[in-house]
Amino acid sequence: MVYKLLNEEPNRYLSVHLIITTRCNNNCKRCLYKWQFDYELPLSQARSLFSELRRKGTRFISLGGGEPTTHPELRRIVSLAKRQGFKVSMTTNGLNLVKADYDRVHISFDTMHPISRQQLIKAANFYKQLGAKVGINHVLTSEESLRNVYRICSANQHLFDSLLVMLLKPNHNLLKSQLEEIKALLHDPPKKLKDKLLIDPCSAYLLGFKARCVQGIYSCCLVPTPEGVLEYVCSNQPFVPKTFCPFGRF
Repeated sequence: MVYKLLNEEPNRYLSVHLIITTRCNNNCKRCLYKWQFDYELPLSQARSLFSELRRKGTRFISLGGGEPTTHPELRRIVSLAKRQGFKVSMTTNGLNLVKADYDRVHISFDTMHPISRQQLIKAANFYKQLGAKVGINHVLTSEESLRNVYRICSANQHLFDSLLVMLLKPNHNLLKSQLEEIKALLHDPPKKLKDKLLIDPCSAYLLGFKARCVQGIYSCCLVPTPEGVLEYVCSNQPFVPKTFCPFGRF
């Protein structure tokens, strides 16, 4: 999606990461996205927000959380967004399987998220059968974890059209030797995955790869609250120090 956006006129609302719930059905020990308030986006607020975003030129909406599948009205939220003409994606831990008209689904799979390989494949099959493109989001914690996700993606090419990798934020806690091992693997992925491998811009920068970030230029993060909608450059901004961003966006 990022590469498509680069040919557009700058508009930070072109692609919106929308937090529809702060709740989650997991309690990952090192999770970055633990919100300090409890809120679920009501349908009434979703309607008005989608209308406003349409006027602002939004084309893509990515649903996040928390865990978006815990929202009891997820299917209707997706339907409302699709009726406005948006392309809709979702990032999920893959534990709850909810039918809706998604365009793309990203499943988190790594040592940070307690999901088995079997559940990953089950979730991927479920969303693929709904007609969505399916990708894996993978937090880099070791060379072996990256090799493992390489093996899974290579063995299930028919299920996964992308593999997005990233370092743990704000502190990856990896040794220099570990970073070098991971970097070498990213430089030389399996041939089957060369066109599917994506590296998060912040992580690419820290690993020494050429990186360009479009956050705040072509995209932003919106967090609805009872008092209104909070706007951030990206979903990391509420949880990391201002000095964290290597691109100086916040």
